[in-house]
Amino acid sequence: MTWNNASKKPNVGHRHNRSNEFALSGILYLHLPKKSETTFFYCEDKKFSLPRKELSWFIFKSDAYHEPGRCFEKDIRYCISADFWLANKDTIFG
Repeated sequence: MTWNNASKKPNVGHRHNRSNEFALSGILYLHLPKKSETTFFYCEDKKFSLPRKELSWFIFKSDAYHEPGRCFEKDIRYCISADFWLANKDTIFG
């Protein structure tokens, strides 16, 4: 959930699971207020954002550099995010 805070500094970009090149991450927007941004990605010095679409998973490589969008109104942005990867039985069961 993202709370409104107009004075909030821009979000710091980050990556997930850099140690596994096959890991995936995803985000699902449950509620996306009109004055809120989606997640931003950077590719070859160009910034782009995910489409404004609720109830659809957006899947991307976990090591992709990205930055969560901000919300500029009182209405709250709700989203679910997750990381996915395959683990071998030794990792799971020791």
